[in-house]
Amino acid sequence: MTTTPSRPGTPLIALISGVPAAIAPASGAVEKALPDAVVWNILDNRLITDATERRGVTSQLEARMRRLIEHAVTAGADAVLITCSLYAHLAAGSYGVPVLGSDDAAFTQALDAAAGRIVIVSSVELALEDSCRRLSEAANVRGRDLTVVPVHVPDAREPAADGDIARAAEIVRSEIAPVMREDDLLLFAQYSLSPAARQVALRIPHPVVAPPAAAATALAELLAPHEFTRESEIR
Repeated sequence: MTTTPSRPGTPLIALISGVPAAIAPASGAVEKALPDAVVWNILDNRLITDATERRGVTSQLEARMRRLIEHAVTAGADAVLITCSLYAHLAAGSYGVPVLGSDDAAFTQALDAAAGRIVIVSSVELALEDSCRRLSEAANVRGRDLTVVPVHVPDAREPAADGDIARAAEIVRSEIAPVMREDDLLLFAQYSLSPAARQVALRIPHPVVAPPAAAATALAELLAPHEFTRESEIR
């Protein structure tokens, strides 16, 4: 396959997803934050299923994600965003270009804004457990006394995947209502559910953080000082 030098100022952003429903919110957020970027979606629709069946991200699954990242970088990506939170920890490797975990920026935004409690919502139980653990670790690194409240919303998974955002938002709002306190912040823990964040935010008196927008903003800030002249197979 021939390669083409990228135009200065036009980054190629690879988005690695584990479910089709994560693609639109991730792509939309990046295109809004980086309107000149070329977005390249890479989908492995077994990433979450295999992790769930094995009750965690095994060394074999970690290696699979690393191969996907390396594939993106080798093909010319200027940055990579992992949209699957279960694999976000693998962004910490050395790849030669910026690699962001799905919720790295969202954790930072939430911790900056939260008083003492963050309610975190997900339709995937394993991902929810993992996100709560990593958010608590991020708070500990800051020396923050933080309470993380998990809310599992399995009934929101199907409507979110089907594009019924109003239904997904109503399920989330209903499930979080009994646990939300006055000064709480609500954090969405997955990209596929995040399209419901705006509708939920309109119906509750609490700040809401969704990972796609936070990650896209972080990518824009990381890439702003650079010109992009790497050869790419994608453009």
